[in-house]
Amino acid sequence: MKKILGLILSFLICVVILVGISYLYFKTDITHNSENAQAKKEDVPYFDNTPENTGVLIRLPDNSGLLFYLNFKEEKISAVNISQCAKENAWYNGYYSDKNIYADYDFISELVDRIGGINTVIDGQNIRLTGVDVVSMMKSNKFSIDTAMISALMENIVQNGFSKDDLSFLLSSGDKTDLTLSDCIVWLEYLPEMFKNITIVPLDT
Repeated sequence: MKKILGLILSFLICVVILVGISYLYFKTDITHNSENAQAKKEDVPYFDNTPENTGVLIRLPDNSGLLFYLNFKEEKISAVNISQCAKENAWYNGYYSDKNIYADYDFISELVDRIGGINTVIDGQNIRLTGVDVVSMMKSNKFSIDTAMISALMENIVQNGFSKDDLSFLLSSGDKTDLTLSDCIVWLEYLPEMFKNITIVPLDT
């Protein structure tokens, strides 16, 4: 009987030892794997899908222009009024023109109407110009864009919104722009908020 009890006791001791060793082994292995997984996770670089900052230059028929520098990183826009556009992409007051929109009079007329007109002061009176008004004044050299007008234009965009249809309009100018559909689709997520944060850069000289 004592011999049997001794065997049972020896067996139980062996079982306890094996269970203890197994527990320590698996605990160490799990901890090691967890640390490796965490290390691999930290090794994976952060993917930033924010669009690259881009300067979009609207070239007007009289060779003046408006450059809108879209700073997606800081969610803001800088608007530069240009009296004379260079033939190629160039720097204007510290901002580079990456994309171009060659605006003819029909384009300007529809663009002005889309944003709700342009507010200006003529002979001391506040007047809202339609697309036809602006084109008529441009052709007679009676229209020039100033800082106050750019500010009013931006306010109109914020009030009226900027939609996918508006971006489609910009692309509809065919070979008069090097904007792409992929650019516009990505930008659409950011532009409505960015138009609320616009800085007017002093006129170039």
